[in-house]
Amino acid sequence: RSDPARETHQSGSGLGLAIAQKVIQAHQGRIEVQSEVGKGTIFHLIFPFQHEQPPEQNKAP
Repeated sequence: RSDPARETHQSGSGLGLAIAQKVIQAHQGRIEVQSEVGKGTIFHLIFPFQHEQPPEQNKAP
């Protein structure tokens, strides 16, 4: 982490970004990354906006 005060000395599984990528791909979205050494990293998760009609149920005539 860029801020030593926020250091937790805990290790994680490292799966967070991999899982996020799978979710984004499943929704035809994308991840954008902005990173500056000594400042930090920003991740933008972008999902497409789709206004879809719900699937019609089988209707009896």
